[in-house]
Amino acid sequence: MIIKYDKDTGKMYSAIFGQDDNWTAEMMTDWETTHSGEGCVKITDGDIALKYYNSSSNDMQNWTNFSISQSKTTVTSNGTDYIEFTSVPEDTKIYVDTVLVGNMDSSGTYRMSCTDSGTYGILFKKYAYEWHYVEALANDNF
Repeated sequence: MIIKYDKDTGKMYSAIFGQDDNWTAEMMTDWETTHSGEGCVKITDGDIALKYYNSSSNDMQNWTNFSISQSKTTVTSNGTDYIEFTSVPEDTKIYVDTVLVGNMDSSGTYRMSCTDSGTYGILFKKYAYEWHYVEALANDNF
């Protein structure tokens, strides 16, 4: 089987069964060149549900789910109010509206604040973990 995956986390985007012979190493390299941050490999057919691609062992392995706690879902857009996320594993990449805002330090606590009202998408990504996505609403407290 051919799988396409996110190189940072091992998260699989697609699996193509029965096409192993049709995909050459050059085709996979060409595909990776045009898809920044993504990988494409041939692996042995097998169970792919709830798994990530481990490039060290060239196989699919069970992912870990995040256990992140969130203090609230709405924040006042005044720059001082915040939503606190706790139990975030160290080195987790944190994205707000698809922009990387940083990697989690050893404290395990991320505080999201803002100065503009609207809906914000917060995504947590870490190797061997299933992605964790939440939305937060920011308002002007009218």
